[in-house]
Amino acid sequence: MGYEVRGVRDGACGAYEFAEPLPPTMSFAEMLAATRRAADESGHEATLVDDEGETVCGIAPSVPAGSLGVTA
Repeated sequence: MGYEVRGVRDGACGAYEFAEPLPPTMSFAEMLAATRRAADESGHEATLVDDEGETVCGIAPSVPAGSLGVTA
């Protein structure tokens, strides 16, 4: 098992957890970018996890879930 991105996505029947394996050829910067992208796409925090299942870092989305297009 290599590094992977874990997080939560909103689905048609509610939120669900996901784990996306990363290619072993990725640089650490690319892994961080993939984690940021997953967080931004889902609107929830995404976590980079190492090959032993330990959390390397968690990245919050740039825009929280549910806040897109909302005006007061």
